[in-house]
Amino acid sequence: MKNIFLIIFLIFSVFCRSQQVIVEEKFEKDNVALGYEFLPIKNQIAIQKGKHIGISQNREVNKIMTFDSKGKDSVWFENKNVMNPFFNYSGNILIAEDYSKLRLSGDNINLFGKFGVKVLDAKKYSPQYYFDNQMLMYKKDKDKYNIIYPYEGNKTTKVELSFKGFERLVGENFYKSQRTPGIKTFINKNGNIEVISKSISKDCKESIIYRTEYSPSGEKIGEIQYNLLLKDYSFILSVTGGGRMVLKSVGGFSNTFTNHAGFSNTVSLGSSTYSDFADDGSINNLFFDSSGNVYVYGMLGNKEKENLLYNRIVGYYIYKFDKAGNLLWEKKFETDKLEKIRIAYLNNTYVRMFNMNGQLQFLFASTQPDEILMLSDINDKNGDFVKTDFYSFKTNNSNDIRDFIYANITDKDLLKNKIMDYEALMLYYKNKDFKLYIDSIDAKNKIYFNTMVSNDGIWLVESDNKDYYKVLNFKSL
Repeated sequence: MKNIFLIIFLIFSVFCRSQQVIVEEKFEKDNVALGYEFLPIKNQIAIQKGKHIGISQNREVNKIMTFDSKGKDSVWFENKNVMNPFFNYSGNILIAEDYSKLRLSGDNINLFGKFGVKVLDAKKYSPQYYFDNQMLMYKKDKDKYNIIYPYEGNKTTKVELSFKGFERLVGENFYKSQRTPGIKTFINKNGNIEVISKSISKDCKESIIYRTEYSPSGEKIGEIQYNLLLKDYSFILSVTGGGRMVLKSVGGFSNTFTNHAGFSNTVSLGSSTYSDFADDGSINNLFFDSSGNVYVYGMLGNKEKENLLYNRIVGYYIYKFDKAGNLLWEKKFETDKLEKIRIAYLNNTYVRMFNMNGQLQFLFASTQPDEILMLSDINDKNGDFVKTDFYSFKTNNSNDIRDFIYANITDKDLLKNKIMDYEALMLYYKNKDFKLYIDSIDAKNKIYFNTMVSNDGIWLVESDNKDYYKVLNFKSL
């Protein structure tokens, strides 16, 4: 009997050490959790707190705190009245607008950092990129131009920002698309502007990805090129996160709503609206590991239709390059089950890739015609296939627009009242400690979960969207 209790104690001890509660708080009147943001470079999570006012859909944020993976907290501000907050690429600068009850934007842009607080008149300035010590913005006056504006001081520098090379993406030798070419612009870890652009050949069998780096003033620093050839297949659109998505309605209205094509946090907006591809960047995406290696991944399609990017999915592909752009290996995986399902609604897919315990995890999900989740294990060193598992899930669109967490996926049999995103469902099947924790929760009412996979572990955000929220960090992957 003593041995049984000892075994139970050891299992419980290992389970507790593998996870840490970072923060857990009750919702209070006029002091509720409104949203969160993961800061990948710092491996921190930011929590926004405040209140909802009347019928306004804008969230009045009064306080923002960040937490590291050990639970140490930092207060960025409190007793403010702002909305639409977000951090810059490094997590060192926080940007927020003055709160407005009815308008979509505020009168002023507030910048928080080591320099203190800087306030900009939104009618005069339109920041485009927020660096750590300055911002690049579009000045609104008679002579419109780009300027570099420092956070400390007011001396501006006029710059000519011009990204070149777009002639490599369109023309007679390229796929004639109804959408714009796949172009993604952001600030990279070096604090420079990076432009990722993708060309597609006429037959959709060849593609070149260009990664071009520019200084904040627009001077070209360097470029890396990745050449992709599918040969027996064609490139195909799927929601990889490599392009922009657009929200459309049956009446013809459209609105671009995300630059990262992520759907794990999508709210159901009714039968009159649907999501579609805004550009061709979603043919694949890039995943960067901690050593600087680059993985290009996407879905394989058959050459069946004139609109080649909308052909049937038959499998997936992965290319691995070193940080200099040299090809290390390439693999194509044809999957009979995907071909038999004949997935045609490519805008209802979800595709991501992660590195877990030195092994690549390829995630594919689709909601039409069947709700199916595919998880494939790939050897990171040589790209060899290990195994693939298929799961059925159920969509549960029960979110309200004011909710703290948006999630709409659950297991059909095992997760009663537990609603999560695709990454959480993946970890539930793949990570024992994660599964133990989820199973330990007695969910009498609906509980929602969002997850972020980092190089240092797993972040889990949990809430019933009514009474409490909780953030945990799992150390092991």
